[in-house]
Amino acid sequence: MVRRIAFQIAACDVNEIWAVTGPDHADIENALAGLPVHFVHNPNADQGLGASVATGVRAAGEACDGLLIVPADQPALTASFMSEILRQFRLADGARIVHAVDANGRQRNPVLWPRRRFAELIELSGDHGAKSLILNDAFPAIGVTPDDPWSVFDIDTPDALNTYLAAHLET
Repeated sequence: MVRRIAFQIAACDVNEIWAVTGPDHADIENALAGLPVHFVHNPNADQGLGASVATGVRAAGEACDGLLIVPADQPALTASFMSEILRQFRLADGARIVHAVDANGRQRNPVLWPRRRFAELIELSGDHGAKSLILNDAFPAIGVTPDDPWSVFDIDTPDALNTYLAAHLET
């Protein structure tokens, strides 16, 4: 799944791709061999998603206008949907957070963060990621709904995997 996501990101108009790895870094690096990906190891991966986001932001630096954070657990995520998120970010002059939303309007991934929020992202820790920063932003975030609701479906549990497989495999 991580290789498929990296292919989709590479098909977008992005300057660099960074993969944040944890204890499984060797497997991830092998899975992404030959792709234009930079790697950064998160020694604090056990502290949750927030620590991984902070590690990635530190590695990418502040030379970019924004960071598209894409967890590798969304098997139906497409380059065209991520390109729409990038387009909305550019239309907002890189000043707004742009994120996926599901059919019910709930915030989903991926999320494109403007440079002005990097300092806050670097301070993250725990399992909650940066959702609270989206909710507390003085400038309302831009939500983008995909044409295919499966694009924002993530697989965090065995039940979620079973749900996805049941919907996508012929019986």
